[in-house]
Amino acid sequence: MSTTHAGIAHAAPQVQLTLMTEELLRAVYTGPLGNRLIPDPAQIQHLTPDVLASFVQQQYVAPQIVLAGAGVDHRWVGAYKDSEAR
Repeated sequence: MSTTHAGIAHAAPQVQLTLMTEELLRAVYTGPLGNRLIPDPAQIQHLTPDVLASFVQQQYVAPQIVLAGAGVDHRWVGAYKDSEAR
């Protein structure tokens, strides 16, 4: 068996699990939680670095993210937040 075929055979169970998980989520949830995990290849072709940068700038903003720390000093988390909030 060639290296490529061995790699595909090894990945097959992972791909099947991902596809099964996607179908289960789509059956159970409606709305955003039921969206596809694996994008349509036609949609991926439209992604560019500029499109991705714009998405990050629009989505990763204070009202939509959480900064959490476990096992760290609260003052350090606050100082980090203040240093990154530019």
